[in-house]
Amino acid sequence: MEKGTVKEHTYNFTYRVNVEKYLIPFFKKAKLIDIKQADIQKYFNKVDNNGEFLAKSTLEKHKMILKSIFDKAIDNDYCYKNPVKDIKMPNTATVKIREVYSSDVAAQAEKYAKKHLAGLGIVIILNTGVRRSELLGLKWDDIDFEKNRIRIERAVTQTVGEVLIGEPKTETSKRIIPVSKDFLDYLETILRKSEYVIAGESNNPKTPNSYSVEFKKIMEQMELDIG
Repeated sequence: MEKGTVKEHTYNFTYRVNVEKYLIPFFKKAKLIDIKQADIQKYFNKVDNNGEFLAKSTLEKHKMILKSIFDKAIDNDYCYKNPVKDIKMPNTATVKIREVYSSDVAAQAEKYAKKHLAGLGIVIILNTGVRRSELLGLKWDDIDFEKNRIRIERAVTQTVGEVLIGEPKTETSKRIIPVSKDFLDYLETILRKSEYVIAGESNNPKTPNSYSVEFKKIMEQMELDIG
């Protein structure tokens, strides 16, 4: 790898297995100075090469390794800011789409979803790692197209006969997620039918139950179309 890349700064054997198995395949030959916060967040929103979830402890270890790499790079003037500092760990257990697909097929799934109106939620999940409740609570005003980031401020849940709009599951679930310009360019093509991104009726968010039915249909169709 070129000077100033991830591999050059991984000198500790304790880090080597995780670095070579996960980090290098994802970041490839990217120079540290070119890796942005959105790239780091995208890494933590993905699954490993086998399409399986990584344990939270493993993801925390990867975050520690990346922080150490960038701290060392700053000390050696390879870059001047640590993009790992404000990264949030996704709640991967709640995101079905990444449970089903490997990272390679996830790219195909995203491409497929972008061509279908009902695929909007899938594209958002793949790029942010949000929970279903957070997805349904997302408003267009939560998306900062200038600073390339999304604020998670609320969640939509459903009990017997009642739909609730409130704060996310925990206080730490309120967060800012950096996202890519390509993702935001896609969102700008979406017709805004409501203040909510996943629109329901009468300017309300779509209910969890109705979205689950919609989600299941497009997932089944996607399985048939891309295998």
